[in-house]
Amino acid sequence: MKYLISPGFAKSGTTLLHACLGRTSTFAVPRRKELKHFLGPRADLGGWVAEFGDVPEQTEVLFEASPQYLTASSPEVMAGVVARIVERVPDARFVLNLRHPTERAYSHYVHNVASHFARFGAGRFRPGDGREAVERPYTRTFEEALETEPHLTADLHARLVALTETVGPERVKLFFLERDGRDFGTFYRDLCGWLGVRDDGAFRPGDAPRVHESAGAPVILYGGEHGEPVDGIEVPRRTLVIVNGRRPTTVVRDVSDAEARRVVAASGAWSFSMPADRMRGIYERHHKARTEALLDYVSRRFPAETGVPDYGSWAFTDKVIDPVEPSAPVVRADLRRSAGT
Repeated sequence: MKYLISPGFAKSGTTLLHACLGRTSTFAVPRRKELKHFLGPRADLGGWVAEFGDVPEQTEVLFEASPQYLTASSPEVMAGVVARIVERVPDARFVLNLRHPTERAYSHYVHNVASHFARFGAGRFRPGDGREAVERPYTRTFEEALETEPHLTADLHARLVALTETVGPERVKLFFLERDGRDFGTFYRDLCGWLGVRDDGAFRPGDAPRVHESAGAPVILYGGEHGEPVDGIEVPRRTLVIVNGRRPTTVVRDVSDAEARRVVAASGAWSFSMPADRMRGIYERHHKARTEALLDYVSRRFPAETGVPDYGSWAFTDKVIDPVEPSAPVVRADLRRSAGT
């Protein structure tokens, strides 16, 4: 059995890899993505393999994607995590997911707001007491988040260097989302050849699978002091509903009119539209120097890489994230569930 790990970067195609490799007979993926197994100092190979359950006999490679291995800590700590993996997983190899840093940062911002902060409150990635979305609504624009949230400006170059110099470039394969996501079949063929395993023909050159679409910008519904229909949905009195396109809907009860207005006002700051010129300015201010260093390092340490995206002269496009369209049956069911009926 061979072992392949993607330690990041987040919002650069790790979900795509997990889903696509899980469709093949050559690779097996764990029952849940992002095991984060090797963040713990006592992590071992046996415990990691157990996370995959019973794999088919024809499986040749176990694959895990956990972006936290690269982005949850400093490059120095990350190098220690990689060293732990190398020590405890014989002949482990790594596929590193890359994407234009500004595009990646914006995708990360949208994901965090839509999937976490709008629903659970500023800075929260998990539900709290149920009222934090009201008491601590998230108010940052993309530009403000770049100044205060380090995962949006993570030094991809430093982390690539830390990974490569720890394990050697011969044990690292690069996945550029803009190149390999559009021709996954060619990447898959090359990946199998690099690993020395069977190409089962699951993908053909030119295949560009899509496995994950953004849910859209969250929509906030409030029933007022007396309860009223909003977008065709009967929202109970003093109840705030945050719909993000994925169940479960966030339902907060006993919300005053003033609190609801505060949440709606906070949502007005969210950067769910970004003109191309602002994206270019953000790249110049926050990502340019490190991106140039990353591309230079790739050219020197991975000279066989062809078709590397030219991030330096990137043609940004206007970004518009449309609001989700609330599903009345789903929201009604979630309202009943939250009320225990």
